[in-house]
Amino acid sequence: MLLIPPSVTPILDPDFRPAALAWRAFAQAIAGNAQPIRIAIEQGEGSTYVFERNISRDDLAVNLRFLEREVKFLLWAVGGFRIHLDAPEDLVALLRDYIYRYDANRLFDQEVMGPTIYGRPCEILHAPGAAFPAASHVTLPLGRHAGGCRVAIDKGASDIKAYAEQDGITTFSGEFKWDPKPQTDPVYHNLHIRNAIAAAAATLPRLDAIGVSSAGVYIANEPRIASSTTAFRPSTGEFRSSLPMMGRCRRWLGQCRSTAIGCWVWRSAAAWRRATSMRRGTLPPGSTNSRLFRST
Repeated sequence: MLLIPPSVTPILDPDFRPAALAWRAFAQAIAGNAQPIRIAIEQGEGSTYVFERNISRDDLAVNLRFLEREVKFLLWAVGGFRIHLDAPEDLVALLRDYIYRYDANRLFDQEVMGPTIYGRPCEILHAPGAAFPAASHVTLPLGRHAGGCRVAIDKGASDIKAYAEQDGITTFSGEFKWDPKPQTDPVYHNLHIRNAIAAAAATLPRLDAIGVSSAGVYIANEPRIASSTTAFRPSTGEFRSSLPMMGRCRRWLGQCRSTAIGCWVWRSAAAWRRATSMRRGTLPPGSTNSRLFRST
């Protein structure tokens, strides 16, 4: 792989070599001797991302390097757990059975994109010709609802921003300081999030919907990697138990119609019991509206 310096050298990273320039030089070098390949990243729920490239017909070592870089980029750019390759079989075998089996960095990619995010093994499959999957993109419309009594919170790294509105008119907007990253006890997250929701909801006559924003990767409304839960780590005898915030908010706030994007993870059975055994009739510190938390 020919690493080409950019025409303008970045002051803060003088050794930076853009991948785009390497691909451009590679395309020029193999002109007249190129072979097309296809890469499909299966994302689940009916979505598959397809990408096409040209490689050399006879330089296996260079092809392997470029293919490894492209697959890594696509995994992190679009996300997915199953990689389909319409490429020479020996090239696919080297990528699957050597690089993605023995390279520590690629083992990390497999663990994150496989079990951690998608809950299944990360696979590399040789899929020539008709065996190659077609591109498909499944989208889910979100939002577009402005009426009723609504609460939204944004779980940031240093504060929780809370907002409430009734029929499009703001009734509450505020920030609540917190420091979630080093917190290993889920009760800390539980109390601060409940406090922010309750403070905003106290300005409304009722609660029709809740929206939650949080940085990270969420699949099926569950956090697989989230910045606010980085301190939770699985260990021997522990298990991961995730529950979408939608269901938890319904239990907290009565029979309101709640929708959510985002939630948090309980990795320890003991921590889960501590968090869920708190009396539902008791408000977290700073809350004032007891009707929001009905005893069950």
